[in-house]
Amino acid sequence: MLLLLSVSICISVSAATIKGTIIDKETGEPIVGAVIILENTKFGAATGLDGKYVIHNVPAGTYKLKIEYPSYEKYEKDVTLTEGQTVTLDSKIGANTHELKEVHIAGKYLKGSDEESQSREKNAKEIMNIMSARTIELSPDITVASVLQRVSGVSTESSNSGRQYAIIRGMDKKYNTTLVNGVKIPSPNDRDRYVPVDIFPAELLERLEVVKTLSPSMEGDATGGVVNMVMKNAPDKFEFDANFAVGYSAIFESQDFLKYNSSTVKWQAPSQLLPPGGYASVANFPINNLLTTPISNPLNTNYGFTIGNRYLKSKLGVVVSGSYQNTYKGYNSASYLPSTTEPPAASKNAPMIQTFSDLNYREISTLSQRLGLMTRVDYELSDKTSLSLFATAIALDEYRTRFTGDSTLGGSSLNTGYTGYAGNKTQIETRTTLQNIYNVTLQGKHKFASNFSGDLSLVASQAKEQMPDDATWAFTSKDSIDQNRNLIIGPPKVDNMHRQWLSNVDNDLATYLNLHYSPSFLRGLKLIEVGGLYRHKTRDNFHKDYKLTPNSTDPGQNDQPYTSLQNAQYVLLTAYDAQGTTHDPGIYTYTEDIVAAYIQLDYDVTSKLDLFGGVRMETTDGGYVSQLQASFPGASANYVYTDVLPSLQAKYTLNEKSAIRAAYFTSIYRPAYGDLVPFSNNTVYDDYSYVGNPYVQHTVVQNFDVRYELFPNSVTQFMVGAFSKILQNPIENTLDSVGIQPLNYGTAYNNGFELVLRRYFGNFGISGNYTFTNSQITTGKEIYYIGYDSVKKMTTSYTGTVNQTRPLVGQAANIGNISLLYKNPKSKINAQVAFVYTGERINFVSPYLNLDVWQKPVLTLDFSAEKGFGKHFTVYVKANNLLNSGFELFIKQPNQAAYSGAYRLRYQDSPNYVTVQKDFYKSTYLLGFKYKF
Repeated sequence: MLLLLSVSICISVSAATIKGTIIDKETGEPIVGAVIILENTKFGAATGLDGKYVIHNVPAGTYKLKIEYPSYEKYEKDVTLTEGQTVTLDSKIGANTHELKEVHIAGKYLKGSDEESQSREKNAKEIMNIMSARTIELSPDITVASVLQRVSGVSTESSNSGRQYAIIRGMDKKYNTTLVNGVKIPSPNDRDRYVPVDIFPAELLERLEVVKTLSPSMEGDATGGVVNMVMKNAPDKFEFDANFAVGYSAIFESQDFLKYNSSTVKWQAPSQLLPPGGYASVANFPINNLLTTPISNPLNTNYGFTIGNRYLKSKLGVVVSGSYQNTYKGYNSASYLPSTTEPPAASKNAPMIQTFSDLNYREISTLSQRLGLMTRVDYELSDKTSLSLFATAIALDEYRTRFTGDSTLGGSSLNTGYTGYAGNKTQIETRTTLQNIYNVTLQGKHKFASNFSGDLSLVASQAKEQMPDDATWAFTSKDSIDQNRNLIIGPPKVDNMHRQWLSNVDNDLATYLNLHYSPSFLRGLKLIEVGGLYRHKTRDNFHKDYKLTPNSTDPGQNDQPYTSLQNAQYVLLTAYDAQGTTHDPGIYTYTEDIVAAYIQLDYDVTSKLDLFGGVRMETTDGGYVSQLQASFPGASANYVYTDVLPSLQAKYTLNEKSAIRAAYFTSIYRPAYGDLVPFSNNTVYDDYSYVGNPYVQHTVVQNFDVRYELFPNSVTQFMVGAFSKILQNPIENTLDSVGIQPLNYGTAYNNGFELVLRRYFGNFGISGNYTFTNSQITTGKEIYYIGYDSVKKMTTSYTGTVNQTRPLVGQAANIGNISLLYKNPKSKINAQVAFVYTGERINFVSPYLNLDVWQKPVLTLDFSAEKGFGKHFTVYVKANNLLNSGFELFIKQPNQAAYSGAYRLRYQDSPNYVTVQKDFYKSTYLLGFKYKF
């Protein structure tokens, strides 16, 4: 054995090596997948993604080296090798003009490829980042929300449903806009303008664009950035793709999934079924949809397809694509509910102490059914005129069961600890949430002359959400602590039942007109564009809430013993309960008209310097009317304001591969419907009500950007840039005694820089980005303290206000993504290991000094891989959250007494901060099969 090893080592040392790089003779781009062989031998290799190849262990001698690649000229060269020699042989090969003479797509990138996306990114007027369909396909992600977390400067915010919203450059989700094929779509959320991007299956996309600077032709209400989902277009030849995958969530290895019968849910509230002014009875509230059934190890399934072609000599293009995802998700959560009032600090200079009234432990099971369908038809009527019709239907149905154990805390001080638990409530909720987005866009393009063209788009969109019979019931026990600190649990009693119905429909009609003129009267002026927008929006919101009380022997006391939900007896005590909430601000109609016009110019100052910019004007005329009594403040409101939004972008080309960009633009944020209407909604957050504020004003933002970019070849990039934003009247969510409420806060600043890198070394590559963001806003904070009244000669409590500087809500100072890549075209293997890091950020703002609620840093690890077989088949695997990363909230104040000892709080990790919430997740896995014709 030792002899064989020695011989092997000697052969390896004496053998020769051939290496080199193969590039396109015309473009200088690396050629991926070119085959290099030594004629009449078994030695050979294929070029990697950087165009490099290596042939090892070649015996000494003379060989004929051949390079072959489809549609390129064959290359041959004689090479002589000596023992131990390393020969570097770089080659430039050109296109085979004889083979390509009938083809007219030279220089055209494959749709959905990395090369196409990088070319668009390089040549775009705006500063943007693009992810190709191929990159998305190879990533561990199946929704657009998950894909977005891998884009430079983007993090995602999670909810009970998982990742849902994009936070771009530290700007809260409200400051970003979502487009489909460049057209704004409405949100199905009952309170917000921003779109939950997890509703979109990732496989419908041809590319995902994140635009970070606005031009005048773009709508002006995007400060952080614009998420533009470009859907699949008709292919150049027949294409049929299909995929199927099955997987599971690891959390259900240790607990069951709790399912309820959603078919028994009543879709309309009693008030919608009874005569006007009618009174509901207990019979109007059946309990079948509150009964749950455990399911062991449920399986997740995904299906998808795309079919398309071009007809009539390529004048007519048709593509249809669909995706269906059936996903079982679960997580467990422990959270402390802050008290509505805080005790005073020991003195003016002593810190205030956060107190808690309850500890909630939750187990949550959610079945998500995500359906996406899209079709696009385009037709060239003539050389000058073309029409396209795009239609999409997106649906996300979620069925959630939430089990909550609510322990009322005895005592209320982090200084002295908590003396125990005063009572327990067990609560079960079943919630059905159905979200839909529909969009139809008809666009016509016409060339009036060789230098004058225009396009007109007619857009009809609808977004709606239904939450029928969000039902909650509970039973309680009054507990106590004996002298030995043992918990004595009292007998269970039936507690209240709540049933509520919510729904909203947002109808959005818009017209876009753009005219493009290439003048010849001024040297350097390449393009003049003018255009405008008219949008009419109508949003109708419905809410009805009913309270059912246990039928007790002693009125006013919940003394009915609990045995089961089926045996519980309820009554509607008052007419108010039987009619549901009357004069409800949650029943309202919001209307809005937006009129916009713009002019923008594209001007080459020199052969290297290009200026692009202009001005946009937008007028907003909106308002709402609610069911509140007219005399109530905020029952209705109207808003009219006009904004002038200048923009200027410059690009200085250093050479063919590198450039410097700079940009300035003004943007706005329009308050959302829920920001304005004084409707207290408890479906937004688990532990707090969200209450609108009719007095908030819209936000105006000044934005500055600069970026250096380098594209050495079609798959390699390096970018570094900086940005600065000044926000007038930013809207921040503040946690106070009434719940979470939006408020305007003076002036805020948001500055940072970004770094993006992608590079391949043979078949291995690294792709990553890092963003540092430093935002600052100074607001008044309340202090409540004990002091000495020199006049009354006594100790009393005082309330005062001091200024505190903090980051913006949702802004993480550090965001990083790094992916380790392996791509082997010869063996058809692709693999990716992806890390995402999001630093700490404020989750809620407290009205009190130093009591803001922060989210802890999160590091996630995901993995994906695929292996191709033959020309048509691929097997793939995706694994997410391999580190079992969770979600944690904390307050930056010491809690030594509550951290340890007999009076400690549970789930505390450190005496240096207070853990407010911990959500526990586990990993998910998916194994799939793809067919491509």
